[in-house]
Amino acid sequence: MKYFNLAKSVSQLSDYKHQHIGCVVVLGKHVISVGYSTNRTHPIQMYYNQYRDLYGDHIEHKLHAECYALGRIRHLDIDWSKVEIYIYREHKNTGVRALAAPCPACMAFIRELGIKDIFYTGNDSWVHERVG
Repeated sequence: MKYFNLAKSVSQLSDYKHQHIGCVVVLGKHVISVGYSTNRTHPIQMYYNQYRDLYGDHIEHKLHAECYALGRIRHLDIDWSKVEIYIYREHKNTGVRALAAPCPACMAFIRELGIKDIFYTGNDSWVHERVG
């Protein structure tokens, strides 16, 4: 729970209009990075957005919490299979917790690094997903 609580705190930095999303990256028992969703654009998000299903719509390249957190540490020489990610999302106006499953772009980045364990908020639950 402490990593979800930290992700919740980090999510408060998000400048997204309708939601706060925060991400905490953990190796062993050590937090190695944090990120939050922001309206800033970033080349990493632009690159990984190719994995999103566009349906002909224009995709904005606003930086997602997962890409923000992972982009800061992608150069590290670590065993990525031992890294865990915690993602917290809540609606900005109500503070109600919401589903925070990674989008296809963020999931592509997670898989490319070799991360296996993702934890995220559900509407009324906490979800653990083992990526294979």
